[in-house]
Amino acid sequence: MKVRVLGCSGAIAKDCKTTSFLIDADVLIDAGTGVGDLTLEEMCAINHVFLTHSHLDHVAALPLMVDAVASQRTAALKIYALAGTISALKAHIFNNVIWPDFSVIPTAAAPFISFHEITVGETTRITGKAI
Repeated sequence: MKVRVLGCSGAIAKDCKTTSFLIDADVLIDAGTGVGDLTLEEMCAINHVFLTHSHLDHVAALPLMVDAVASQRTAALKIYALAGTISALKAHIFNNVIWPDFSVIPTAAAPFISFHEITVGETTRITGKAI
């Protein structure tokens, strides 16, 4: 397993990016501003995003990343988070006010993103990894 630290700061400044870790090429842990250092091809390779919580320093780049890669994907980007984090994202970001609701675009049957609720202590297995 290869872990790439994209950001680990709580704020932004020169050479400071907010929290985000890329696991191998396909799993993102948090989506802070460090995601902006990825190429479009690297962003397209991400299939799973795990969010630790809904603070902006952990989710700031998520809507921009989704917008950048949505039309190039053939399957929904899977977003894993606690129920409260998913609720916060739906209410405050993907709400058609701040940003489009990509969980129903282009259609509800084939959206650009899908939310997957996880619980504390749960192990999720994807692409040969236990997270």
